[in-house]
Amino acid sequence: TFECKFQAALYSKTYEPAWFKNGLPIEPSDRHLISTQNITKNQSTKYSLIIKNINFTDEGIYELRNDYLILETPFIRIVKVPVQPILSRTVIKGDDFEINLPINRNEQQLNQMIIFKDNQSMKDINKRIKYFDHKQVQFKLSNLILDDCGSYEIDEIGKRTHTYILDVKEQKKEKISIDLNQNTLEKDYTIMLIVEDKEVNLKNIQLLENNPSLTVSQERKVIIFFIEQNI
Repeated sequence: TFECKFQAALYSKTYEPAWFKNGLPIEPSDRHLISTQNITKNQSTKYSLIIKNINFTDEGIYELRNDYLILETPFIRIVKVPVQPILSRTVIKGDDFEINLPINRNEQQLNQMIIFKDNQSMKDINKRIKYFDHKQVQFKLSNLILDDCGSYEIDEIGKRTHTYILDVKEQKKEKISIDLNQNTLEKDYTIMLIVEDKEVNLKNIQLLENNPSLTVSQERKVIIFFIEQNI
């Protein structure tokens, strides 16, 4: 954006003030937005040129001219800004996800930061700030659910910088293989399993048989005990 502000409007007998690039006039278009505000004799007037979707062809010297005045910019060079890498993270349902950002902002500017999830701004961002010391800020998403999957972006005062792709998955059920060390079991043979993990839910336990030598007609009993460890 180029802006020139004067205490009064620029009047000319030949032609109105116009913008030039490298000596050639700039015509208004969808990419070049030219505007004049407060064009009255006794009020300040601002002449603006906004260039959208800048590319390398926009390099050069820009001027605001009329028949008696030329305002010239230095040579404008276009540089390619390195693209911030997209960080991907997979977490287990119920876990927490923390985003650490190095910053150089005061607290007022921090309040202007926005977290976007799938292009939608997240509410109550201050409740998600866990740590802040003017050098680093930490955002924390707690007790994640499957619906928390998505793309997270940090907007720092109108500019989106860091992007995170978050994938939340169910915890895999562990399977334990028990080798009975024999192919034939006697009738009414009892298998006893001792589970030491207090967090295991009996309802979630499934017994899977994978022994071709055992037939359906045979009777099998499984007894599961929970024991507590004394520390």
